[in-house]
Amino acid sequence: MNVLEALGLNFGLLVIIMILLWLISIRIRDVSFIDAFWAYGMAIMASASFIQTETPGSLVYTIWALTALWGIRLGTHLFLRWRKEGVDPRYKKIMGRAMEKQGMSFAKAALLKAWAMQIPLLFIVCLPAQLGILLAGTDGLSTVSIIGAIIALVGIAFETVGDMQLKAFKFNPASKGMVLDIGLWKYTRHPNYFGDFCAWWGIWLAAAPLGWPVWLAAIGPLFLSFTLMKWSGAPLLEKSLKRTGLIMQAISSAPPGFSRCRRESPPVNDQGRPPYRYRGTRYRGRSRILSRRYRLRAGLAQRHPVGQ
Repeated sequence: MNVLEALGLNFGLLVIIMILLWLISIRIRDVSFIDAFWAYGMAIMASASFIQTETPGSLVYTIWALTALWGIRLGTHLFLRWRKEGVDPRYKKIMGRAMEKQGMSFAKAALLKAWAMQIPLLFIVCLPAQLGILLAGTDGLSTVSIIGAIIALVGIAFETVGDMQLKAFKFNPASKGMVLDIGLWKYTRHPNYFGDFCAWWGIWLAAAPLGWPVWLAAIGPLFLSFTLMKWSGAPLLEKSLKRTGLIMQAISSAPPGFSRCRRESPPVNDQGRPPYRYRGTRYRGRSRILSRRYRLRAGLAQRHPVGQ
């Protein structure tokens, strides 16, 4: 079986899984678990490629293991978060707009606004892993591949530790009204996005010695980088936190460390924007008289989570 046929089988498998998950989302009236499948789907594509490899060498095992580790870890984290927190407000807003303003049914909105969009994007982002596994054969690890694997492991470890620190902070009663500016969160407001960035560029670099097909597959991590830094990752969170941060500037009860956090904790790619990151505080409405606009929006400052 050649590489194109193997990729075609992978794509067909992805479509079938997405259709099944779409049907499940219709039944439960929620598409929020799609984020978990984004990560699980990468691991599935790598595993499907691995199964189609006749004589895997150490490079095949390395790329498959890195992708599976990243996907299973992140997918499980996001799935458990969804099970605990329920419907994601982002998807609730997307689905509501599609049904109210465009007249779509829930089933149609779920298909067009969520699941159908994920199929090509997931497949493209995962191309370095798929091609690396399918093309490597019995190849061993080169120096470049080892460096790529190290970068990927650093990324996986970085986002794992960041998620653990955030979880511990959120569940610590003493942290209420405080700024998360310790650990990895001292150096970036989005350690999870930085981890994803390193993981997928590392996987691509590990497969890069295999030649021009993998070089072209750089479109995968390039698109992921664009998504995280310019589209649906950090920008949406930054916009939300910035709006909340503007409200906090209008009251005197800003949480301890808020000003220092704005100065010292950069986002994934700092472009000079003031970092508005904090877990949240309770609005007590004192000292300054807020404008009507800020009074109406002050509820946003009551509780706002940090991170993915």
